[in-house]
Amino acid sequence: MVFVKPTDPYVADLLFTLAHLNAHLADVESAEEVLKLAETYGYANTVRVGTLRTKIDAALRKAKWRGVAFWSLGVGAVLGALVYAHRRKWFFLTRRAYIAHHASLRLAGRRDDVTNSAVGDAKRSEAAIAVPPGS
Repeated sequence: MVFVKPTDPYVADLLFTLAHLNAHLADVESAEEVLKLAETYGYANTVRVGTLRTKIDAALRKAKWRGVAFWSLGVGAVLGALVYAHRRKWFFLTRRAYIAHHASLRLAGRRDDVTNSAVGDAKRSEAAIAVPPGS
C-alpha cells in the first residue's frame, strides 16, 4: 500500500470486500486486519463495518471457547478414566493400599485367581492327582 495514500474510497471499498471474503473463505484474524486497513483508507459505511466486526468477534469467541471446551473434555475424560481404574483396583496410589488389597484377597481365598491363575491351576491339578492318604 505504498503507492496509494489513505482516504481513497475505491481502495477502501476493495479492502472491505477483501475483508469480507477473508472472513468467509480464509481465516478470521486476517479479515480483522484487512478491515482495520479499510477503515484507515476511509471506508464510509459504518453499519457494514460494525456488522462485519461483530461477526468476526463472535467467530473469534466461538473458536476460543471451542478450544477451551475441547481441552476441558479431554482432561475430564483422562481424570474420569483414572478414577474408574482406581476404583476397579487396576492400580494403587500407595504401596500400603496394594499390600492391604492383596492381603484381603488372600483371606478371601481368591489370591490365586487374581494374580497367578496358571500357578493356581497347576496347584489344583496336582491336588487332584495326589494319592489320598490311607490308600
